[in-house]
Amino acid sequence: MVIQHVRERFSCRDCETIAQTPAPFHPIPRGRAGPNLLAEVMMAKFGLHLPLHRQSQRFAHEGVSIDVSTLAGWVGAVTTALSPLVARIEAHVRGAERLHLDDTPVPVLAKGKTRTGRLWTVVRDNRPCGRPEPPAAADFYSPDRSGAHAETWLGDFHGIVQADAFSGFGRLYEPGRKPGPLREAACWAHARRKFFELAELRKAPIAIEAVTRIDAIFAIERAANGLAPDERCAHRRARSAAVVADLEVWLRENRARLSAKAPTAAAIDFLHKRWAAFTRFHNDGRICLSNNAAERSIRPIAVGRRNWTFAGSDAGGHRTAALYTLIKTVKLNGIDPQAWLTDVLARLLDHPARRIDDLLPWNCPPLSAPSDRRLTSRRDHDRSLHRRRTFNIVERTIRPLALNRKNALIASSEGGGQHWAVSASLTETCKLVGVEPHAYPADIITRIVEGHPQCHLNDPLSWAYPAMPALKAVA
Repeated sequence: MVIQHVRERFSCRDCETIAQTPAPFHPIPRGRAGPNLLAEVMMAKFGLHLPLHRQSQRFAHEGVSIDVSTLAGWVGAVTTALSPLVARIEAHVRGAERLHLDDTPVPVLAKGKTRTGRLWTVVRDNRPCGRPEPPAAADFYSPDRSGAHAETWLGDFHGIVQADAFSGFGRLYEPGRKPGPLREAACWAHARRKFFELAELRKAPIAIEAVTRIDAIFAIERAANGLAPDERCAHRRARSAAVVADLEVWLRENRARLSAKAPTAAAIDFLHKRWAAFTRFHNDGRICLSNNAAERSIRPIAVGRRNWTFAGSDAGGHRTAALYTLIKTVKLNGIDPQAWLTDVLARLLDHPARRIDDLLPWNCPPLSAPSDRRLTSRRDHDRSLHRRRTFNIVERTIRPLALNRKNALIASSEGGGQHWAVSASLTETCKLVGVEPHAYPADIITRIVEGHPQCHLNDPLSWAYPAMPALKAVA
């Protein structure tokens, strides 16, 4: 949709003063894109994991030519425009008493190759302990995995950190840290995973028993989910404290029988070395049993990384982190991200700076998804035209299936695989004979509904089809 603004100019006959309606504000400087289009591009890239070059192909397929460099410029401009909100979310996260922390690698484009940067996520979510504070997730980028980056970002925070056993976090727990050392709360899901791998792959009896005992602790914890901190403490001391104590005795007894180089011994040592951090949840009802809140926050980055492949630069990494911060926080608060982005981009320019907190997701009025949204599912958007290359005809036909597989990941059943094959057959045949693959199915379905005779079933075949809009080559 194109919105045309008509600015009439009026002249006074007496004093010849000319008056004209001021030009409307734009969400980004010197940009024609409106809030709806900008929100759609941001949501497609960072919410639905659709790379900018595929978005450019999709727009071209619909008759709108938008270069990849233009889309990339919009991403940078939107990041700059929304940076005050990102800063407010980061401050809200740092103001928590307990944080979840995790990181994941992200390839960054370098000269002739890629290098490995890191995207870190810090989550504030007190819903499991019955607290009313709104949840939020703040992401930040660093060019390497040094623990100093996490220490710098946390700043004056001095509370509880739930994280994995990454050695780079060691400085966070040192007694001499200013303004104070952080208290480590270890993740039982990480400890269980080490035993689970041994139980699943090697059928190790000790590992199988350890998994069973840890699962019993998680089962007890589920009944305390959502209770106030004091109630959670009482529940844990009454029901799980004895189970955890028995587990410690049992682990020490079995560790004495194992070789120091045994894989099961390494899994037991992982628990023993951090036993104080693993059992801290008994005395503090705010602590969760696992770091799954951060794990869930990291998952969208891992899915997106399979599609956009790499960040173009360190600046691109920082922009990625900022937009993930906004979209993740909006989702945690149960709001549609595209509707929120559209609303904020439309209101931001004339919104008072002293009332910036009114635009935060948990302060916004209820928003519904736009009724004309074209981004309905990831699989629909990944059926974009592939670039014509000098491959043989089989490779050109297989390539879109490989792209779709990276997004769909799996077929839900054998029937789903057959449906996938039929759809791919129709689409690729249309492309080969030069028929528009979007217009062809729409016309065929209309004919079938209107009662196309079976004796003329060959007429709608793509190669026998009357002239339709030609397939537009996308550079």
